[in-house]
Amino acid sequence: MTIPRIESTKLFTPDQCEKIIKGIERSYDLTTDWRTTKAPGRIGCRTSLFDFLASDSGVQQYIDQVRGFMSAFSRYPLNHIEPVEMVRYETGSSYRLHSDQLWRTHTGLVYLNDDYKGGNTVFPRHPALRRGQGVLQPAAGHIVCWNNSDGLKQYEETMHKVEKITEGVKYVLVCWTSCVPYVESDKPSGTRPENF
Repeated sequence: MTIPRIESTKLFTPDQCEKIIKGIERSYDLTTDWRTTKAPGRIGCRTSLFDFLASDSGVQQYIDQVRGFMSAFSRYPLNHIEPVEMVRYETGSSYRLHSDQLWRTHTGLVYLNDDYKGGNTVFPRHPALRRGQGVLQPAAGHIVCWNNSDGLKQYEETMHKVEKITEGVKYVLVCWTSCVPYVESDKPSGTRPENF
């Protein structure tokens, strides 16, 4: 059996991370409609705030860079890469153990800051990470990518969670690769694609 891979690579400089965080904060100020997960069966799973960046946030070039990186990592064309989601974990926020949706074959998490306490991303079932209890603590500017499924079966080894933030605010960008071409719709992120 092949063990699903988890890789970390530096993607952005500190200055670029700062610009992206400012774009997130501008988007946050522009809307009071940030979402939390309220999908059936997932209530209480995620306590962070998440949404898509406002089109005038001034960071589209970085979003394009994340999507391009995910296309190369997953070896899927760009039309399989979902829109990048911004996530803001405030003090007390967390995300319970979960696996990403079956059609999402790969996940990329871009860490934009590291000046918070707690909030580790943990892969408790991945054999290569078990010695360290599966904890990842990447530096700001790094993207951590892994494969979740082959489109037919989810990999238990890449089930993951985010521990509670005990101090500060954690900012990340999340990007998924879909096993079928992604089609823009008015459905919320995480909704099964119609062609899946």
